[in-house]
Amino acid sequence: MVKYKNNTKFVMHGTGKKKNAKLLKFGVYVVAFLFIGSMIGVAVLESGTGQKSTKLPKNSILETPLDEGQIALFVSQYGTYIEIETVFCDFDCMTNITKIESLASAYTPYVFVYKKQNSDKTQLRIENYNKKETIDSINPDIAEDIICELIPGHPECIKRSALKAVLFVTKNETNNTV
Repeated sequence: MVKYKNNTKFVMHGTGKKKNAKLLKFGVYVVAFLFIGSMIGVAVLESGTGQKSTKLPKNSILETPLDEGQIALFVSQYGTYIEIETVFCDFDCMTNITKIESLASAYTPYVFVYKKQNSDKTQLRIENYNKKETIDSINPDIAEDIICELIPGHPECIKRSALKAVLFVTKNETNNTV
């Protein structure tokens, strides 16, 4: 700008205003490019290249064992995963397996049971948030105790602990009177 004696202002055309306009236009293009580029980048990362979601089966008695990712997810949700392995299963073994499978139904959605027959040894593997344990026999009482350690407020666990208390008192009274 140029100022003359009679206070009239004359604007010099050219250099200053054009440079500012070009710089402003360039800045708008850069910001728009970064914005659109970041949106496209996030969309590409979220599409197929990310981690696959782990899904749990709907049925609590499983046909195939859970993989490590599924076990980790289930255990983090206060679930108990029971894997039964048997070499040869007689009548008592089948009765115990049936009782453990009924635990899966009674404690749904907190218990998954997988039965592996024709294994190298007979054992019961139990894994939950508190512990990972292998038992050399198929014992439904131990399995239910481990389940109830994790979810003691479940109605079946409350019923179980009340029944144990009554049986304990009755057993002690019987022993004291003899």
